[in-house]
Amino acid sequence: TRSGWSRSFKRRDRAEERQVSTRAALAATLVLTVLVNVVRSVWVPDRFDPWITIALGVVVALIALAAAMTADELGLARTAIPSGLRWGLGVVAVIVAGLAVVVLVPSLQSVLEDDRAEISLRSMLWRALVVIPVATVVVEELLFRGVLLGLLQRLLSPGRALIACAAVFGLWHLLPVWRGGGAGVGGGGSIGAVAGTFIATFAAGIGFGWLRQRSGSLIAPICAHIGTNSATFAAAWLVAR
Repeated sequence: TRSGWSRSFKRRDRAEERQVSTRAALAATLVLTVLVNVVRSVWVPDRFDPWITIALGVVVALIALAAAMTADELGLARTAIPSGLRWGLGVVAVIVAGLAVVVLVPSLQSVLEDDRAEISLRSMLWRALVVIPVATVVVEELLFRGVLLGLLQRLLSPGRALIACAAVFGLWHLLPVWRGGGAGVGGGGSIGAVAGTFIATFAAGIGFGWLRQRSGSLIAPICAHIGTNSATFAAAWLVAR
């Protein structure tokens, strides 16, 4: 009937508009990610880096709003919170157990040697409990496993979206290492450091993204990311003592 055709055309028009909106939001997210990465790595002093990252999180949230992303797409649905906590805290428990072994076995402690950990207890706690969780983990998870993965899943299969998101996450970490300002495998600025950092962060991106997809909640990768960064930094501080 004529009314049925009309409804069909309207649904198709809405689907096309959603796709255009998704592609525009995805492009904006990727361009913003590149610009912020270059600015913070090349021109902005390290002490301002947390504020730049937080500002990035605010803009990314606005992009998600403009693209009409749902709480479920972002991993922020209330119904998924129990699953997110269960998976996330489970991973944290495994990470802490592994770090405990490394800290307690003298022959393994060299794995955690890090000049940045030679700071006071107060500075360590500030970084491990505030700076890393708030200015690094929450923003990165909102960006990569929330907005970016959610937009990619509108256009690609879950598996392809996961790989693409992990690749961008890996690239996000390369410029600071290339410029010698980040911790890499093989020494800052070297080809080995860049390659090792990409492999490690790509693998982490796969793990964090899988947790997001499996649990349905952004809480799971947030917990795992905090466990990976903050707990490892605290363990390195203990070894330095």
